[in-house]
Amino acid sequence: MKLSAADQRDADGPNHMLFREQRGGLVESMETVVVIGRTRKAVAAWARVLLRESNLFSREDVQAMTPERVKCEFYSRDERIGWDTYLLTSDFEHLPVIGYCNKPLVD
Repeated sequence: MKLSAADQRDADGPNHMLFREQRGGLVESMETVVVIGRTRKAVAAWARVLLRESNLFSREDVQAMTPERVKCEFYSRDERIGWDTYLLTSDFEHLPVIGYCNKPLVD
């Protein structure tokens, strides 16, 4: 993972976090790291992007991924990447595990 200087500044700030998708292994997962906001709204918006990019779901399915469906809980400390890792999940049947992040949500 190589973040731009601007992305690294955002990731270090109080309103943003690093997000990575759930993939086969840590290396593959770290290749998907992006900087997003630390709110349920930001996570739901990014989840909708992932659903759209998969081309597997209808427009209605994608729009059904709302902020109210997002949950965040501490998962573990991962010394390999230096993250306090949080698991992002939803009650949405098409995306029960959204991914992982390095900070808790602020809302």
